[in-house]
This record gives sequence, C-alpha cells and structure tokens, in this order.
Amino acid sequence: MPQFTGGVDNSKSELDIPDNALVTCKNFELTEKGLLQTRAGTNVVYSGSSPFTSAPITSIFRYRPPAGECLIYTNAAKVFRRVPTAPADGLTGFTEITNSLDFLDGRRWRWVQFDDVAIGVNSGSRAAGKHNPVVLASPTASLLNSTASGVGGDNWLPVGTLPDAPEGIIVWNRRVWVYEGNEIHGCAAGDRRDHTTTGGAGVYDNTIGADEGDLITGWTEWQDRLIIFKENRIYEVVAGSPNVDTNQYEVRSLTNSLGCVHQETIQHLLGDVLFLSHHGVVSLTKLLTRGEDPIISRAITELQGINTNATYPAAYAKINSSQYWLSVPTATTRGADNTEVWVADLRFRDERNVPPWFQWDGAIAGAAYAPSFIEDDGSLPIIGGSSGQNEYPIIGGYGNAYVFDSSRSEDSSGSMS
Repeated sequence: MPQFTGGVDNSKSELDIPDNALVTCKNFELTEKGLLQTRAGTNVVYSGSSPFTSAPITSIFRYRPPAGECLIYTNAAKVFRRVPTAPADGLTGFTEITNSLDFLDGRRWRWVQFDDVAIGVNSGSRAAGKHNPVVLASPTASLLNSTASGVGGDNWLPVGTLPDAPEGIIVWNRRVWVYEGNEIHGCAAGDRRDHTTTGGAGVYDNTIGADEGDLITGWTEWQDRLIIFKENRIYEVVAGSPNVDTNQYEVRSLTNSLGCVHQETIQHLLGDVLFLSHHGVVSLTKLLTRGEDPIISRAITELQGINTNATYPAAYAKINSSQYWLSVPTATTRGADNTEVWVADLRFRDERNVPPWFQWDGAIAGAAYAPSFIEDDGSLPIIGGSSGQNEYPIIGGYGNAYVFDSSRSEDSSGSMS
C-alpha cells in the first residue's frame, strides 16, 4: 500500500492529483509513519438528564483560579458550573449560577481568565438592560453583574463604558480587551476595574477601519501582537517601549485581501495561526511571507467560498497530534443540521508547506462541536454535541457532550470509505 500522506484532493480530476493523494478518504488519519489508520471514537460523557436537553450549548470554558477549578457551560439564557470530578450523568453534576441576571437567549459566549476571575461576554446590550459582561470570582460562587457595585456586583465594565454590547474578549498586554462592531476597548494596565485612567498606563480606545463596511469578526494574541480580524481584512496592534504604554501602540494593516469569517476558527498550532476565510483555511505565517500562497486548503472544494451568514463554523487545535480540526456545515443554509469535520495534519507537508486534509463524520462531526472545545485531562477534548447527526441545528449541543477518546476505536456512527 502506498503512503497517502497527500490526504484528500477533490479539487481536480483523479488523473491530475498526486500519487500520494486520494479523491476521498473518510474517517481515517495518519500514523507517525504516514500510514492510514481509522480515527479514534467518542464517548458520551453526559446526556439526556443534563440541563441541555432543550437548548444548545453555546460555550464551554475551563476556569482555573488558585482556589480550585470548574467548567462553565452556557445554554439558552442560563449559565452553569460543573466541577471536573462531578458525576458524569444527570443534573447532580451541574449547578446553575445565572443569579437572576438577564442574557440574550442562545448567543455565543466568549470567556477569559484575568486576575483570578472568569469574565464572559455574549453580545447583550447593557443599555437595553442585559448583563454583559459577567464575572465569576470563584469556582463555588454565582455570577456577578459586572456593571454594578456592592453585593452581587463586580463593577468591571460600567454602563456608559464603550463598547455597550461586547462581542469578543481577550487578554493582551496586561489588559482585558473587548470589542463591538469596530470599537476596541482595553482597561488600564493590570487593573480590570479601571476604565477612566488616561495616559500611557491607562485605558485604550480605538476604532479599527470604521469606514470600510467591514466589522471585526475575531482576534488573537500572536508574537506579542494583537491580531484583529475582519471578514475581509486583518490588522495588528503592536506595543512599543515601554511595553504597556498606549502612546506607543501602533495599528497596522496586514492585508486587505482576506480575513476571518468566525472567531471560533482561529487556532494556534506549531507557532502559526490558522483561521477560516471566505477562500479557505489560511496560515498567518504564510500570509506574511512574501511569495507564499496563504491558503492551505485549496485541495478541498468544501472549504472554498464559505458564507459566514449561513454557517457557524468552529475549529480546534489538537496540540498533541499537530492537527487542526475544522467543523463546517454540509449545507449552505443557516439552520443546516449536518456538519462535517475536515482535519489538517501539520506533521506532514508538501513542498509548498501545505498539510494533508482528511474528512470525518459520525458523532465526532454531526452537530457535535460548533459550540466549543476544551481540553479534559490535558488530552481529551470535550465537545458540546448533539445526539444525532441530523437531529439539531449545527450550533447545537442538545443533550449530549462527547469526549474524543484516542484509546477507543471508530464509533459506529461513522463509516470508513
């Protein structure tokens, strides 16, 4: 048997693809020696009697302060916490910590940990009475209203502080940052509650390309820079010297030819940043290297021309396997039930520095992981999932969560071909 280290190439005729490539290869991956093997399977960690039987999981976040840890889950307009040692089945493992706060129903959440607290945003407008952001100050506590002080409040981002309805959140340059639309806001250096101090160590507000007709879709920290993605553009914020002095910040345009369609596709792997654009999956390193083609998925027709208005894609970087997992819908409508997973294996690359791709389906795909990934025990990703590949919308996570278990053989819901 030849080594199919070229992966899938369905962009051309089978007569025109390399000898080490395949027109289709489903539910396989490569061994360390480059040989094909069936992918591992999944275990259902909890289902049925969990709180998620009637609404999708919209985020999973591991909160790890010095006093302990818990997993934070959001679904519908509720927030739950669950300690890792809780029973694997039933409501006994979950504690609702919504604390009478009011959230937008079903919105995607993003979380960070800073100053030993967890901070989450979900696009709700504070001016309209929604609580956004929220703060969890302990693994055994309930949520705090970040816009209020006193009992039940944290006073982190008061009403009137821009942006009003944060959509994204990140920690960079000793500051907590949020964005809405094209507005970015960073607190004073080292103090998440300080949103008034001016000067080099104070707050930072800026509008990123306001007149472009393009909104921020996500961001990440890379090589000490804040990389800001729009749908068709990419910017960077570069710190100067002294490092936290906002007067030394520079905002630079990296490209006006492509961007990122969704925050959850932005992943770090082997020193690079990979993300999904309208043209396919992009390597940021290749994008910034003169003469390189930044698209690393041209061989996969399904990853070209992704419409962000119709899909909820998400990705996961499986560090110990050097794999980038990308979940995309198989249909072009927003309510599409089916998703498929495309896996890039960065251990093997061709002469253009492009990795091979393989297709997965079954429980590991289905509606499984558009919501979120986290690492369990440092190796097994927990995936908010659906109990059936065709059963629920792809942002779903109704009822079940799966653990991708490398010790298990292929689950029965996927077929090899």
